[in-house]
Amino acid sequence: MKHTHPKKATIIAGLLSLCLSLLCPMAKGDNAIYTLHGRTLIINEGVKEVNRKDLPLQIDREITKVELPTSLQKIGNSTFAFCTSLKSINLPPSLTEIGDSAFYYCRNLKKIEIPNAVSRIGTHAFACCEGINQVIYYGHGRLSN
Repeated sequence: MKHTHPKKATIIAGLLSLCLSLLCPMAKGDNAIYTLHGRTLIINEGVKEVNRKDLPLQIDREITKVELPTSLQKIGNSTFAFCTSLKSINLPPSLTEIGDSAFYYCRNLKKIEIPNAVSRIGTHAFACCEGINQVIYYGHGRLSN
């Protein structure tokens, strides 16, 4: 019968866990709010608010598409700021607030469709997004900032 030294087993398990976390980019273990699929960032269903601190560091230059869940209500301040490669994002009908500088300097975004439920778009939310050539707002009321 072969015996494994407890310390060696613990070290091996820790290294295996580290390697798996590097190969499978999920955020913060059981509290993961996103999945990366190639250059697409998918925010998991059930998430109501997304903030920059919840996302991977490499989001700025690598992400070209973001898929948001139907449960999302708020995009926090600067969440996607400086995502210079971002070309496409779907804003779900449940979204009510877009934070300050949320998409600041997303220079490759071409089109934004703002759902009816959005009642607040923060200051500079789409500033320096020189690629945007179409904005569609489906709401009927006034927006506040």
